[in-house]
Amino acid sequence: MNRRLAVGVFVLAAVASPGVAPAGPGEPAVRAGEGAAASPAGAPVGVGSPAARGPEGGAVSAGGAEELLLDGEAIPAEASKPPTVAEWLAAPRVKFTRKGPAAAGCRAQMVRAWLRVRCEGQVFAVSLVGGGPEGVAFWIGGPVDAPFGELLTPVRRGDRRVFQLWAPGKDEAGMFAPKPMLVVQEQWIEGQRSPVLTAW
Repeated sequence: MNRRLAVGVFVLAAVASPGVAPAGPGEPAVRAGEGAAASPAGAPVGVGSPAARGPEGGAVSAGGAEELLLDGEAIPAEASKPPTVAEWLAAPRVKFTRKGPAAAGCRAQMVRAWLRVRCEGQVFAVSLVGGGPEGVAFWIGGPVDAPFGELLTPVRRGDRRVFQLWAPGKDEAGMFAPKPMLVVQEQWIEGQRSPVLTAW
């Protein structure tokens, strides 16, 4: 009884309600990578800046999809409201600083100073295990054959946030128990030009 109660409390604490989903209150989450990339004039991560370009002057490519390097100088310092669905549809993908095999299905996007990370797979819960909760939101959804977990966080200088994604599992007694799936970390230490985004 105690074990089941503990699991229930964990789920309620770790999973945000649809009302605070990254895609916007009352709106469905938008798949990462959908839509066209933003134009240089409205690029949230410095599409037109040298730091967002690959060795040949083009955007970094991963798996056939364009991914831009994070450019701290192009991220606004002032706070803003979370992006709308339309803004996410037009947002380019950004490149992880480091990404391990467990995070192969993770994709990231940025709009202004907001970061959205979506990881494909059977995600049971998402939790913030380090850093401030202001502006942070979680979303779990997708069809049965393509489930995903998603997180939204503001990106500001001085940030240090760590997120844990959990998968369904069982303990030694065969009882349901969540198991660690992967960790996503966003940090922007004072003195660094750009934020660091890792997933492993």
